[in-house]
Amino acid sequence: MLKTFLLLLAAFCVFSNGKLLGEPESAEVHESSDTQFFEHLAEEALRRINYESHDTSYWKLGKIVDSDKQVVNGIRYKFQFTSTKTECSKEVGKKDL
Repeated sequence: MLKTFLLLLAAFCVFSNGKLLGEPESAEVHESSDTQFFEHLAEEALRRINYESHDTSYWKLGKIVDSDKQVVNGIRYKFQFTSTKTECSKEVGKKDL
């Protein structure tokens, strides 16, 4: 019985791809749909940052630097992006409204 278990365990180790269930994996941002998805998430994050911050200028998206996804109880996305401070004043934007 123990020999059978060890044999099955050894076969599993040899043929598995080395990933654990639920382990974070790199989300490829090379495909256009993935790129658009992560850009949308980053734009939403910046929209909230611009709304809640006390900065006098707006921030815009630079580029997506890194992204991961993890299957837990759904899909968890984690990503890093760069942002650039614009010369657009929030006060000017309020006056235009």
